[in-house]
Order: sequence, then C-alpha cells, then structure tokens
Amino acid sequence: MSELDLDIGNYTIKDIEAFFRFSPNTKYTASDIELRETQIREQLLQSKTVNKRMLRDLIIFLTAAKEWLKVAKCSDERKAPTSLPPNTRLDPIDYPKAPRLPEPRTDDVIQRKETPYTNTFNQEYYTGWMNPLVTKTITRCLTVDTRFRDNYYNSSSSDFQIQLPMKISKAVSMQLSSFEFPVSFYGISKSYGNYYFYLEVSYVANGAPAVIAEFVIMPEGNYNGQDLVSLINGVLAPKDPNTGDLLFPNSVFSYVQFYFDLTDSGSGTGRTYIKGAGGPFTITNIYMDFAYNLDETNFDGDISSRIGWNLGFQKRIYDGGILHVSETVIEPITIRYIYLAIDDFNNSVNNHFVTAFKTHILSPHILARIALKGSYFSLIMENDMKIVTEPRKYFGPVDINRLRIRVYDDRGRILSMNNSDFSFCLNFTLLYDV
Repeated sequence: MSELDLDIGNYTIKDIEAFFRFSPNTKYTASDIELRETQIREQLLQSKTVNKRMLRDLIIFLTAAKEWLKVAKCSDERKAPTSLPPNTRLDPIDYPKAPRLPEPRTDDVIQRKETPYTNTFNQEYYTGWMNPLVTKTITRCLTVDTRFRDNYYNSSSSDFQIQLPMKISKAVSMQLSSFEFPVSFYGISKSYGNYYFYLEVSYVANGAPAVIAEFVIMPEGNYNGQDLVSLINGVLAPKDPNTGDLLFPNSVFSYVQFYFDLTDSGSGTGRTYIKGAGGPFTITNIYMDFAYNLDETNFDGDISSRIGWNLGFQKRIYDGGILHVSETVIEPITIRYIYLAIDDFNNSVNNHFVTAFKTHILSPHILARIALKGSYFSLIMENDMKIVTEPRKYFGPVDINRLRIRVYDDRGRILSMNNSDFSFCLNFTLLYDV
C-alpha cells in the first residue's frame, strides 16, 4: 500500500476515468462523478487494511481526481434555463463589500527536512498517533503511608483497601521503589497462637502416684533465647521478687524447669531441654503437647507455627521420661521475611512468585519478598533489607482505580503489626499516547 503513486500529475484523464470506473466514450454528469466518489470514499473508510496516514492521502487524491474530472468532462453542461439576462443585478443598492483577506503565507514557511533513521534498540512500547515523535511513556509515582488511610481505627495497616483520588490510566508496569517498615510484630504472639503449650507431670508424693496438668501461658512480646527460657521458668515456678523464695513450694510445677544450653560468652549448643528439678516430689514423667489448644481441641495446622518450634522442639508430643532435649536451636522469632502484596484488580499480569512446595500457597498478588535483618522495634529502610522484586508488567495498558494492600508473613498469614504503620512508594509506567 505504501508504493501507491498518489501524485495526480502522473496520471491522464483516461486513467482518472478508469479509476472512477467510467467506460470510454460514456456520457456522465457531475452528479455521476459525485456518486462514484462517494462510493469509493465509503469503501476506503470501511477498509481495515489502510492505516490512518495512507487513508488521509487517498482521500486527498480522490478529491483532486474528482474535481479534475468534473472540469475536464462536465464544464460544458447546460445551465438551467432562466429569463434573466447575464450579469443582471437584482438589487441595485450598493452595500459595503467585505475587505479582501490577505492570501495565506503558509507556502513561505520553510519546512525542516526530517532525517531518516532506524531505531536499533528494542522497543517495548510503540509510538502512538497523537504523539509520534519523542515521548512514548511517562512515569507516575504513588506514595502510600498507612497512617493516612481511610477508616483508620476500623482497619488493619497490614490489610486494607485504597480508592485512588485519581485514576491511573494506561499503565503498562508497576514497581516497588521505596519501602519503610517497622519491626513491630511479636515473636510470641496471641495472633499466631504460639504463646502457650500443654504440660502434664506425673509424680509420686508421699508414696502415692499423681498426675497434674496445666497450660503454660506466656505474655506476648519479643525475647532473646535466655529471656524466653527464664520467662517460661518464671511462669512454672514464680518467686517472690524480694526474697527469691518459691511462691508455690507445694506445686510440682515449681520443680520442672527449662534450660538453655548457651553460656554468656556464646559457647554451647543453643538447644533447650526440660527436666525435673528435684524437690519434695519424685517426678516420673513429663508430657508436653504443643498442638493442644486452650479449648481442649487438637490443632490441625502447621506444627512449626507453635511455641515448641520457637523452643527448638520440632515434634508435637514429647512423652516418656523426665528429660526432653530439643532437636534444634532456640529461635524466639521465626519470621525471617515478609511479602508485600498489591491487588490492583487487573488480571492481565504474570505472577512472579511461586512456591516450591504444594503445602505452602502464596497470594497471586505478591509484588516483593522482603528479608528482615533489623532489630526488634526498629525502623528498617530499603537499604537495610534484601528486597526481591520485579516490575509487574501488564499484558496491555490497564486502568487502576483502587488497590488492596496486604502484608504477609513467611507462612502466608496476614502479619500482625500491633497497630503500627508503614509506608512505601510505587512507580507506574504509563503510555503517553496509544
């Protein structure tokens, strides 16, 4: 189509007649020419194979050919009969004539010649019709601070929705560019159910065997290894803060203790163990169940989310004997990384993050995986963490009106941030014209 000769000076009147499908020596009028021109114009406008620029040139050529054919073949058509002599003025009154407008000087404008070139770089986005020269895409930065979210007191900073004040139109990619996050979640938390375990002790007192059981419940918070073990021992065997004496010397739990195998200088295995600590009772067995719920039902979820895993005990039940040693080292906080998920309510996008295990299912809207290395209750910036993220590239331009923001822990649970807030920034690449 680009090889068509649209210079009307290169054609004869017979070529133009053939273009309008008039046979040689056929008589036709100006109305016939107008009709044929209209038919050809409609065919061009309905064609889907002609681009806009070529269509414009074809219409110009068609109009010029029509006028030429009318002048060449229809200039001698008889005018409608009239009784008025030529050049007769019907109204002899002279009116002031409008001033003659000066001739346009558009022909005097020097047109700058375009330098032909070929772009050898890979093109992700193509030039539009309205702006075919330079700018193809623009960038828009969206900043989000959860302190300013709507319905603040009835929503969670780790799971909320945003209705954008203005629509983001023709977005082709989205990328995380900044992230400020406080380490405010707890390693021992009621939200995760790892703040208690079931303990049952069999013993002999005054020659009579007995069994006593209770739930060992700890206050939620962040602890190091030694402090966590001391906290559990304080729950089992509370002491008078002034004298250091046992408050309940007649309770067998006052003589069951946890130990942390690590010295102040850092030597040891880092494991924990529980054993009977003597006293007026003969302890015969210690039974621990880390998956027994407070409502006396069995926990059927992942055992690694319970307190036993924090203490290094990787089994659900420990029974048979008065000494139990953990399989691995103590880990008071097991959350090592988090996920930032942005749901933009568009399906024309590829999911970058997949899991290697079928029992660990991730959200399809994850934008970044963020490894945490800050201390408790500190603010970490993007320079203080390892962020794994890729631009979310859409299969075509999309419009974004609202977002759902969620923060997941490494197990895919909504992170409990204890009412603290965080902030981040998203960069959108938009088509300037398409």
